[in-house]
Formats: sequence, C-alpha cells, structure tokens
Amino acid sequence: MIVLISKPPAASVEKKILDEVKHCTKPIVICFIGGADEKTVTAAGAHYAKTTKEAALKAVLLSGIKEETLDLHPLNIPLIESVRKKLAPE
Repeated sequence: MIVLISKPPAASVEKKILDEVKHCTKPIVICFIGGADEKTVTAAGAHYAKTTKEAALKAVLLSGIKEETLDLHPLNIPLIESVRKKLAPE
C-alpha cells in the first residue's frame, strides 16, 4: 500500500508521479490537497482522496479491513463537511 499526500505538485511533477503510478502493482491512494481531481487520479490507476482523513480510511479499507468493523466516529466525514461549509474563510 502506498499513500501519497502532498500539496499540489507542479504540473510537470504531477505528470511524472501519475506516469509512475500507472506501472505500480501496489494499491495507491493519492491526496494532492487542492490538486489533481478524481478523474485524473483514477485514470492513472490510483484511488483518489480529497482529504487526508479520506486517504487514511481508503488505505485501511484497501488493506482488507472491513468498514463495518471500524469505529468511524472520529472520521465522521459527513459531519466534518457539514461543519466546514458553515465556517467563514478566516
């Protein structure tokens, strides 16, 4: 399992990374925060995550652990998104 978390890379760097991902046999989760979109990441054969928490959860699930066995309360993503929408930018 490989999990890539980064600020958005330069376009040339992102292309190099995604080209390498296409040849990797391990499952890969990519979270370029504010960067590459889901279509771009999945086209390279990786799993897209918008947030670091989503990346962590996807990695756990891809490792074979069943979601129903997890206590996801600390990762209440719908609640986090709902609260985030109510916050002012500052």
